[in-house]
Amino acid sequence: MAAGEPTLEDTRKALEATLFHHELVTPEELALRHARSVGRNFEAFVARNAAAEAAPAKEPKTPLWQRLVELPRPLLLIYGREDRAHAAERAKLLKEKYPQLELHIVPGCKHLVPWDAADEFVRLSVPFLKS
Repeated sequence: MAAGEPTLEDTRKALEATLFHHELVTPEELALRHARSVGRNFEAFVARNAAAEAAPAKEPKTPLWQRLVELPRPLLLIYGREDRAHAAERAKLLKEKYPQLELHIVPGCKHLVPWDAADEFVRLSVPFLKS
């Protein structure tokens, strides 16, 4: 939980942590992202976290990743190969366990695949959405 509203430099670091291609962090994009991270948006973030912490503990459920194949709607999963916390390795294991999932791992990407690989994101998502 953040101790206070992010500074412009905090926002830059957060974007760089989630983007493989740092050149995409233009002054305009940085300003836009930062504007959406302060003020009432930050207050809403704090309120959501406080509500989650205050909520009574729930009985353990089956983790979502184990229920993905039960979803009644089609699902498209796109991961960046260079995303944090070994997401691509975990996605590969998920695909091995549930080969019916439509799951793609895109090289040269971190967490923000639509930014890092816009063309690949469109190539994968448009046919999926049309179907």
